[in-house]
Amino acid sequence: MAVVTAGPPVAERVASPVITRLGERIAASPGDGPALVERFWTDLAHAGGTPLVDAAGDGEVIATFVWRGTRATTRVLFVPNRIGDREQRSASLLQHVPGTDVWHIAYQLRSDHRGSYQFAVDHQPIEDGLSADALQQHLTRLARRGVPDPLCPQTVPTRWRPGSASVFALPDAPSEWWRSGAARVAGRVDTVDWSPTAPVVPRPVHRYRAPGDEAQPLLLLCDGDMWFEHLGLPATLDAAIAVGALPPLTVLAPSAIDLTHRWTDLAPTGGFADALVAALPDLAADLGPIRADRLVVAGQSLGGLTALYAAARHRDLHGVIAQSPSLWWRPGSAHTVPHLEQLEEPWLAEVFENAPASSTTVRIDVGAHEGAMPQAARQLAEVLAARGQPTRLTVYHGGHDYPCWRVALLDGLAALLCT
Repeated sequence: MAVVTAGPPVAERVASPVITRLGERIAASPGDGPALVERFWTDLAHAGGTPLVDAAGDGEVIATFVWRGTRATTRVLFVPNRIGDREQRSASLLQHVPGTDVWHIAYQLRSDHRGSYQFAVDHQPIEDGLSADALQQHLTRLARRGVPDPLCPQTVPTRWRPGSASVFALPDAPSEWWRSGAARVAGRVDTVDWSPTAPVVPRPVHRYRAPGDEAQPLLLLCDGDMWFEHLGLPATLDAAIAVGALPPLTVLAPSAIDLTHRWTDLAPTGGFADALVAALPDLAADLGPIRADRLVVAGQSLGGLTALYAAARHRDLHGVIAQSPSLWWRPGSAHTVPHLEQLEEPWLAEVFENAPASSTTVRIDVGAHEGAMPQAARQLAEVLAARGQPTRLTVYHGGHDYPCWRVALLDGLAALLCT
């Protein structure tokens, strides 16, 4: 079995030019230190929030993240999506500017990076002689108490627990153009109950139907609870359709129910994809006419794995959008994500090699910060291309992250449905 390994690191912690300049001003005029710090916070708010960005050349920038502490603050942990090392949490601790309330951390990133993050603030006294293992355990517990950055204006709900994370987009990140558009249509949004046969359990299915009586393409989207209840997908589709970026379409998005069911259902051998494809006519029957030749299946993480498996089993699909698919999965895998620095050759590559030829277009999106996942995705894309299947692989600068997937989902739908 071939082994896929991760490429070189794509994020580097660096000194912050912003903080260096602040330190120089304080050093030049120590008596004005408090006023200079207060001006720093005021200027930051007027600049539109964090992160603070300095050009680094060659398509890269230095992004500085800051936290305003109190006298009780002893540590501040940066909890980003995939640009930090979760196995060495201490490397993500913010530095403190002595004598101020400024805590900071900076990374050199590609200028088109998008990602989410939190801060976790510690008020416990720092123990002398704390071992590296004990510190790692403490910081891992601390990370679970992460909160969004109050200086960052955009947030995204967290998955499987209450709360939210902040979202940053560096200057060249793909545009979320639908946020600024004034034009809107008003699609129909509702939820129906789906009662499949065992082993798939009953669940709600979220539905969207754009205005219009003509037959519409149909998107089958995993994790409907997240996309409809927390990410506002219907409003996004309304905006995209209103400006002509997407044609009118219909969406069926089954709920994942909970994490346990998600692990079971979205594993390819559970029968979920087959049951859902078979149920599409009934689930969409009262919405209006559907174009059977324009069926797209999309999913993220395990949902991306499900979308790819559907393409291998159902040759009549128009397209598949697999975002950060869990290519590490194979029959017998435990319900836990393995270390992603080294992976076996994707099991799905074997599935496709033995599947009948198909004209289904496969789009794979994966983050450059996802360990060996980009390499595993390239390996699968090569297998698909070798069998003549239309395939597009995009490696974006980001992680395993809904803010990245949301942009790529709209781009993928436009590419598949506007031709």
